[in-house]
Amino acid sequence: MSKLIHDLPFAEYLALDRLSSSGLKALARSPAHYRHAVMTPSKPSPAQALGTHVHGLILEPETYRFAVVPECDRRTTIGKGVYAAFVDASKNADVIVTQDQWDEAQAMRDAVMAHPYARALLAGGKPEVTALWSEQGVDCKARFDWLPDGYEILVDLKTAQSASPEEFARSAHKYFYDYQACFYGMASEACGLGKRSMVFIVVESEAPFAVALYMIDDEAMESARYKIDELIEKYDECKRTNSYPGYSQEIEILTLPRWSR
Repeated sequence: MSKLIHDLPFAEYLALDRLSSSGLKALARSPAHYRHAVMTPSKPSPAQALGTHVHGLILEPETYRFAVVPECDRRTTIGKGVYAAFVDASKNADVIVTQDQWDEAQAMRDAVMAHPYARALLAGGKPEVTALWSEQGVDCKARFDWLPDGYEILVDLKTAQSASPEEFARSAHKYFYDYQACFYGMASEACGLGKRSMVFIVVESEAPFAVALYMIDDEAMESARYKIDELIEKYDECKRTNSYPGYSQEIEILTLPRWSR
C-alpha cells in the first residue's frame, strides 16, 4: 500500500528494507556495490556533514539539534573540563560542528533564503516526508527534502562547490541526480501527489555562497525512467536469488573514450 509518513526518524527510514534512490545509484554500478552500501554504510564525508547541517538549519530550524564545539585548549585542565562538559551536554545533538562550520552554514542558509524563488518554495511546506510504495512488485522508499505548500513540485536541497550550470550538470550526471528526480516523481505519483518534477536548490559551500535553482530536462528524465525500470528488475532478481554479483564474469572488450584518442 502506498503512503506518506511525516516525522519518521531518519534512522527508522534507513532501516526500512526497501529500494531507495541511493540504492539505485549503487545498483547502477553493480549489485555487489549495492550490497556493500547496505551492509556497511560509509561514514559521512566533511562535505556530506556540512550538507546535513545546512539541511537542518534551513528545513527543520525548530527541531534540528546541533552543538558548536567551544574554543578551549584541551591540553590544559580547564580546557579538558570545558570540553568534557560540552560532550556531556551535546549527547543528543544531530550534528556537532566547529564555530567556523557554524558560521559557514549560517551564511549558506542566509544565501538560500535571500534567493526569491528559493524563499518562495520554502515559505510553507513539510520537511523530510517519507514515501512508501511498490514498483513492479518491489517495495520502494523515498524521502523528500521538502514538500512545499501551493506548488506541485518536490524540492531537494544540495550543497556544492560550484552551482554554475556547467559544473552542476557534471555533478548531476556523476551522482545520478536524474535517477533521484525520476524516482521521487514515481514516488509522488504512486502516493497520490501526482507526478511531480523536482527542483534542486543548490548553494555553494564557499563565499559568496551563490545559489541556483535547476530542473532536469525531459529527455534525461525519460532516459532515467528506462534505466530505473531495468534496475528495479535487477534488484528483484538479486533479492529472489540472494545473488549480488559485481562486474561481468567474462573477459570484455574495452573501448577507450573518444577524448583519449
